[in-house]
Amino acid sequence: MPRTAKSASKWNKNDLLGFNIRVEPTTVVRFFGQELPPLPPNPPIDPHILNSLVMPNNPTPEAQRFFSELYGAARDERETTVDTLGREVLLNFGYDRLVGGGRGRVRLQPDSKLLICGEQKDAVPDLRVEREDESIIMVQEDKRKSAPGNGFPEAQLVAQAIASAQINNTRSVNLGQGALTSQDIFGIAMVGVALVFYKIRITKKLLDHVAAGTCPTASTVLHKLVPPVPHTNRRRYRRDGMVPVNNCHIVFRCYAAFKNLIPVSSLVCKASPRIDGIYLGEVKDM
Repeated sequence: MPRTAKSASKWNKNDLLGFNIRVEPTTVVRFFGQELPPLPPNPPIDPHILNSLVMPNNPTPEAQRFFSELYGAARDERETTVDTLGREVLLNFGYDRLVGGGRGRVRLQPDSKLLICGEQKDAVPDLRVEREDESIIMVQEDKRKSAPGNGFPEAQLVAQAIASAQINNTRSVNLGQGALTSQDIFGIAMVGVALVFYKIRITKKLLDHVAAGTCPTASTVLHKLVPPVPHTNRRRYRRDGMVPVNNCHIVFRCYAAFKNLIPVSSLVCKASPRIDGIYLGEVKDM
């Protein structure tokens, strides 16, 4: 299968096949290492958000922002509206204050490049959370409006993760730690108000093959988890996403558990696997 230099926003399932990357659905237990835990006793989310289907009377400023952004994204799925919703949830769950990581910041559409087939191409996420001098989370919303997990959001998310892994690898070399043998990358793909969680291990060999435009013999496996919303809601999850309050509770529990997967530090020595972060992604085109 021919491989061509293209930006992350142009990746599709054929690019995954071309670089021997596959996606495997998984269970909550396999993804998180346990059953989905409840929210902490004092969750960071306003109780009005947790317990309301619609904007409550006399809402707090936090609840007013959340419901305005949620229903705005559900109505028209404009990029700016969905990006704002994604940023609001990240901040509510303290993703800018990651475990052991000091201060973080959420950046909108930061510059990023992907080295592919010998050329530098754009790989700009909609949002990126950074900790100190490392990228932790990227956010990219699905502009193609396709169903979660059909391969298109995943392809662009993988491209974003590879671009970040390249940056992390260069940083590790510059710090005198040598090239990283592998990195575990986390990601979230947003499709309007619905989202899917991802984990992917990126090896140094995969980075070399993408940079050269060649196909590795070993597969790279990306694990995905669609939030386990109630059975009666699953067929409409793509459309409804976080709007039903019982869906919202499940998604928030996934956000809280997902944050706990992020390590204290992602700077590791050459022989150790590296965990870089989370990418939330929106597909750019059909």
